[in-house]
Amino acid sequence: MKQCPYCNAQISDDSFFCEACGRKLPQEEKCVKCGKSIDNSSDFCPYCGAKQNSSVSTSRESEKPLISPSSVQQSKKSSKVVSVIASSIFALAVLGGAAYYWFEIRKDYSHEGLAKVCSKYNLLDIFTKD
Repeated sequence: MKQCPYCNAQISDDSFFCEACGRKLPQEEKCVKCGKSIDNSSDFCPYCGAKQNSSVSTSRESEKPLISPSSVQQSKKSSKVVSVIASSIFALAVLGGAAYYWFEIRKDYSHEGLAKVCSKYNLLDIFTKD
């Protein structure tokens, strides 16, 4: 385990990004001659001056993770947007159902209810089916 140089959180030795703060970690390699830790982008060792193989730095770049913290944060943002849209659609469906119930299903088609409506009009006559 090593520490993140930015937030001092404990991270695994093979991490490319800090799990706590999400920043890219500086990658270090070992010198081909003296074995001390050096920066990945160094062409020469700062301790012994030995020229470093270019294959060392390119092999590290090929091991980069497929998902970076920025894409994880972006996917979290997009999932929040999707959940807000889904919640809005659900709320509209519930409100629409309540409105339909209130205005359509609750209509009173009983004899008493129709008698109340018909009492307002004085030109209504009895209809018969002949």
